[in-house]
Amino acid sequence: MKKVLKRFFYILSIIFVISGMLLLIPGTLFAGTEDGPVTLKTQHIGLAWDDPEFGHEAPPAGVTVNAGQYMWHLVLSPTLNIATTDADLVLFSGDTLAKKEQNGASIHFYIVNTNPNAQAWVANVTDGLEYNNDGSLKTELRVSHTWYGGTTPENAGIIINKSILGGNPATGTFTFNVYAAASGGDPINAAPLSITITNGTSGTTTFTSASLTAGTTYYVEELPTSGFTANTANRVAVVAAVSPGAENTATFENTPTTPGTGSITVTKNVAGGLTDGVFTFSISKVGDSTWKYGGPAVVITYPGNTGNKTFTDLDLDATYLITESSSGTNIAFTATSDPANG
Repeated sequence: MKKVLKRFFYILSIIFVISGMLLLIPGTLFAGTEDGPVTLKTQHIGLAWDDPEFGHEAPPAGVTVNAGQYMWHLVLSPTLNIATTDADLVLFSGDTLAKKEQNGASIHFYIVNTNPNAQAWVANVTDGLEYNNDGSLKTELRVSHTWYGGTTPENAGIIINKSILGGNPATGTFTFNVYAAASGGDPINAAPLSITITNGTSGTTTFTSASLTAGTTYYVEELPTSGFTANTANRVAVVAAVSPGAENTATFENTPTTPGTGSITVTKNVAGGLTDGVFTFSISKVGDSTWKYGGPAVVITYPGNTGNKTFTDLDLDATYLITESSSGTNIAFTATSDPANG
């Protein structure tokens, strides 16, 4: 009797050992015995239909893609050669499952919709999931190929407008980034966008990209520019459009940290006849007693009775006094930009 019991417990212990080993390797023995959902690969969710991650192929027989529609070819694999009835795809509003077929250990889904971006589709699988040896899920759902019906859609865009406060003619290059979120993050543009203004008061640029979706709000940020103080809060919200206009424009304004410069031109007329002459002038800004630019300023040579002298590098919009040494008379002038438009 003792021998029988001893043999019984020995066999029982072997059974327990084998059962424990089986529990440690679900990927090899228990794969396909569980049901469950498989969500589209995280890396694919939200990507545009023309992203380099996806291939592009014409729709297969039985699948129609009209102008303005997108086809999404999804693949569920590997599975345990389950039938198409054992894998159901959860669709989003506007999705049409145009075709579903089995190819070996893979299930293929063809979705047609009007959304240019991949959704977080989910496949519910019955008795077909495969696992790795470490117990992690091996079966995955991914986008294989895409297609667009009709002509390729136009890229959406936004306009960025840059101005200098008060019409102050200035020169500078201003740079910008565009973000999908108000909080920033990685810019959509590969390199900073730029607007260069040369002796002017404003400039503009249009940014178009396949990464911009018409009707979606984006956020434009101006990067710091030496010599200028930004007057506009960063990350201005703007809505993208295929043909952007005034309502799709982000506007920024700056003030130069150094005032702009202008010029004054003095004209000398000699009355009473034609003659030669040299006439000396000096200039001083109101409030500053220092006279500058003394010395010969206007030379009139026969035949002639008029001449001009231009004083440059003057503070814009400041008032100056000009005196002619021969008369000592002060005349007030206001500086203007040269040329008139800066």
